[in-house]
Amino acid sequence: MKKIILLFLFIFISCEEKHEIKLDLKLNESYKIAVINEIAINENDTDGFNIVNILNSITQTEYIVKKIDKNVYFLEGRLKYIKFEISTPNGSVTMNSKENRKEDIMSNLLKKMIDKPFNLRLNKSGKVEKIENLENIYSNLLDDVKGISKKQKEELQLQLKDKFNETAFKEEIEIFTNVYPSEKVAINEKWSKKSNKTLMNLKGFYENTFKLRKLQKTSAFIDGNTLMVNFKNESTAFPQYNLNGTVKLKFKINTKTGWIKEGLLDQKLKGYLEVIDNTKNNKTAKRPLTIDNRIMISGY
Repeated sequence: MKKIILLFLFIFISCEEKHEIKLDLKLNESYKIAVINEIAINENDTDGFNIVNILNSITQTEYIVKKIDKNVYFLEGRLKYIKFEISTPNGSVTMNSKENRKEDIMSNLLKKMIDKPFNLRLNKSGKVEKIENLENIYSNLLDDVKGISKKQKEELQLQLKDKFNETAFKEEIEIFTNVYPSEKVAINEKWSKKSNKTLMNLKGFYENTFKLRKLQKTSAFIDGNTLMVNFKNESTAFPQYNLNGTVKLKFKINTKTGWIKEGLLDQKLKGYLEVIDNTKNNKTAKRPLTIDNRIMISGY
């Protein structure tokens, strides 16, 4: 009797309907993505005081499919909107590409970055193969900026390039395309993926487990849990970071195009920040550090 039940269960599981979740973008069509990124960084200084830094951003980007070659999409991307909010113990600042005040230098710089075209190659498996022409975003960015030194201009440009570099655009797309299974899956079926990631210029390793939770006619609902392993600096310069953590994510994917509809990621990292302690003959000191990061995504 047990053998018959086991055989029945095996047949039932084997016959469950499998579903394909993949990109299926159309030539000359436009695909947009808006990302709200909220980061809270908590650390203790050498005197034991808690320091909280808040970094919030909103970006909107549009991609148009210019060419499809076998398994590769050739996209033209343009930033449509940028907003930053930075809050530290020393004060706060807000920058907005829609701000029109002449004295607001940073907002005016963000405005100049809007609608500058760059190119991105995305394969149908959801991997970004190449990003080109990002220099268009920064061309003539600081030419007519007055009231600051040449050195300050160079520092500003470096900061913006650091925020909107190849890795940043790659992560923005792959944050949802990289969850797709490599083969058809059934409802409640799980799959795993491993990947290298960058977070706030720290490089580490993701161990991902995803599940197709629900499927509707136009939407696929994917849940996931991720281990964030060994996030550290690339260089040996101080301060040095050593962090590990977890991510819980939920995605709602358009079943027709494979483009994201909605997404939510909650990332939590814990570890330490190693600094040079000037009060102790320049010896290194470790400060406890936690980073809470919530990312909300809308696609249309």
